[in-house]
Amino acid sequence: MSILFLHKYNISDLQETKKLSEKLGELLTPRDIVTFSGNLGAGKTTFVKFLIQSIVKQEIPVTSPTFNLVQIYETKKFPIWHFDMYRLRDSDEVFELGYEEALSEGVSLIEWPEKMQEFLPKDRLDVIIKTVDVNKRVIEFIPHGEWKNRTPKQG
Repeated sequence: MSILFLHKYNISDLQETKKLSEKLGELLTPRDIVTFSGNLGAGKTTFVKFLIQSIVKQEIPVTSPTFNLVQIYETKKFPIWHFDMYRLRDSDEVFELGYEEALSEGVSLIEWPEKMQEFLPKDRLDVIIKTVDVNKRVIEFIPHGEWKNRTPKQG
């Protein structure tokens, strides 16, 4: 198992979150699913923003797709589908958002995955973000399926 997934990380500032998201970005390949769970304001969208920016190699605007439920970012490597399921009324609605297309061609980053739990594949990475106080977070990686065998690039 990769060292990235062996620990819970105690994060005390945004720079540490950014570094951790960059490490994760190095591992992503088409058809990957990464879920993000945590309370409102825990930092899910911030982590996703840093992750997407690390893949496109520039500081592009990344906002929470809370109202449109999905935002697609085209990159040189693969399309990134950023889902926010917070406002999902029924889990079947994920298919109206292009979920099947996202699973077949891009990387899916899913906030509030508990709203669609029955449609999550066994091969995925769950990222749990817990608020300790205003500036401190605990970020935990829980790999499932083939994610247990991923290792970060050296260097």
